[in-house]
Amino acid sequence: MLVSAYSVSQAQTPEDALRYSWLQASGTARSQAIGNANGAIGGEISTIFSNPANIGFYKTGDFVISGGGNFLNNSSTYLGVSQKENKGSGFLGTTGFVLGKPSYGGGSLKSSAFGIAINRLADFNNRVVYSNKGGQLSRTSMADYFIDDIVANNGTNEYGSDLAVKSGWIKETPNGGNIDLSSTAVDLARASGLEQRQVITTNGGITELAIAGAANLNDRVYLGGTIGIPMLRYGATRQYTEQDPGTTATVLMQHGLMTISSQKVLVLT
Repeated sequence: MLVSAYSVSQAQTPEDALRYSWLQASGTARSQAIGNANGAIGGEISTIFSNPANIGFYKTGDFVISGGGNFLNNSSTYLGVSQKENKGSGFLGTTGFVLGKPSYGGGSLKSSAFGIAINRLADFNNRVVYSNKGGQLSRTSMADYFIDDIVANNGTNEYGSDLAVKSGWIKETPNGGNIDLSSTAVDLARASGLEQRQVITTNGGITELAIAGAANLNDRVYLGGTIGIPMLRYGATRQYTEQDPGTTATVLMQHGLMTISSQKVLVLT
């Protein structure tokens, strides 16, 4: 059996607030090599996102394409069993153009510049797997969580315990004016233990689009301004599986042992 849930989130949880505020080092290779200390090196397109006055150094045009890659190596241990998961992903880094224009008059304006660029601020692509297969069996079931949720909330949750009830993972038995909750999965977990596995896959990132302009006054004063448009997308898929290692697929369905998957997508601009 398969239990699945899908929802679109429009609010932040505490972990979301931490995730979206933890930005990685960004900018062109030149900029990152000096720790983004760009003020002393003249025109640098990366400063569109931090100090747009710096593009006032430009007196000619510049077009930049940069990319990057993330190579993740995750390790997890669950009930004595270790898992390793490797994932690599590429992304488009600081990319855009700056148009510089010198001024040949006798005024204080020596040059001006205009630029548009995009930049990758965070990358959420990741994959984590944990499992106890081949190791110590778990004496609890996900069904325990669903039963506790029903009791605590005096009813089922549309995207969680309600699905477990409808699929037969949790059984509701009328008992006078009350309802008894039970699960064969819980009984098997207590008696012989269960194999459990979860795969957590995330994707998306934070990209910023910036439009900037700057002016050079007498090669002494540089004025600039920028309009930034951040674009955020975060998607997460969690797939949890538990089973009795001594049963067949048919018996698993009869016992209510199954896979549950959930998906969350958040898009902000």
